[in-house]
Amino acid sequence: MANGQPDEILVSCRFYFEADSLTDKQILEVSGLSAETPAAGGDKVLGSTKEAVNLRQAAPTRTKFSPVTVKVVATTNIDLYKWYEDCNKNGGGKSNWSSNRKGASVTVYDQSGTEKLAGI
Repeated sequence: MANGQPDEILVSCRFYFEADSLTDKQILEVSGLSAETPAAGGDKVLGSTKEAVNLRQAAPTRTKFSPVTVKVVATTNIDLYKWYEDCNKNGGGKSNWSSNRKGASVTVYDQSGTEKLAGI
């Protein structure tokens, strides 16, 4: 509850996916949005004090991102499918992800159409 008002339930028809020139794609589901930065060396003892207290130091490592799955609403607009097809040659041939890479985001809107969260 925020500002004395009950929290609004944000329904799936108000989530949109964009990837550079691919805009306003309605989303059914997004999964796998996570990142992890594990510590390295935290389990190794570096030394100990006079009181026999073990000293440890953990250093951050590279951030690991999980694969993201976006399920969009099917429409007659095929630009998203065309982008996927350009990246993945299902009929054989070389995949072309590097030259077709796009920056993407998910935007959340409330029932009145006001943007609530962008750039997920």
